[in-house]
Amino acid sequence: MSALIYLDLAHIHPIVNGQWYRARLVHVPQPGEAVTMLCGVSAAAEYDESGRRDARGPAAQC
Repeated sequence: MSALIYLDLAHIHPIVNGQWYRARLVHVPQPGEAVTMLCGVSAAAEYDESGRRDARGPAAQC
């Protein structure tokens, strides 16, 4: 048996160097896969628990 978890790709906002971005994703990126934001910034995907977000401080919009 598996637990199916749905992600809404339109509401994923990657954070790079403390700034959040918008990206047009066609699939959930694998860890290490390059993600290119709408503004052209590119970074490797990684994942963390949302509860740890506060430890890094609030993200600012690019």
